[in-house]
Amino acid sequence: MLDTVQASLHHTNGYAYFFKGTHYMKWKPGSGVVPLSSTGERLRRLGVDGWTSLPDNFKTGIDAAFYYPSRDAVYFFKGHEYVKWQNGAVPLNGDAVRRIGVDGWTSLPAAYRSGFDAVVYHMEKLERRA
Repeated sequence: MLDTVQASLHHTNGYAYFFKGTHYMKWKPGSGVVPLSSTGERLRRLGVDGWTSLPDNFKTGIDAAFYYPSRDAVYFFKGHEYVKWQNGAVPLNGDAVRRIGVDGWTSLPAAYRSGFDAVVYHMEKLERRA
């Protein structure tokens, strides 16, 4: 199993994913069950058993990931780069791998542009008080 988790992701498909190096686990919260891969293993191979359209350098491991609901997209981060996963794939064009602070996320302070160790999306619900 994974002795240390490097990144995690909670997706709207109802599963949570835990990543380490070239592997990941898929888990159904509340069920206590880690579904087996097609080969009968609990650990899946990043880019082989799932997330197959990730660019090659992201298949060796990611630093962070989060789901962004208003864009219905998952963002994967590695070093100072990121990719957007949308509609079941990373768009396969020349701009798939982007640089933090250059090609996107440009409002971040310079100190944050070298990469992330963790990210989380928090949707703040505004309540009206009577």
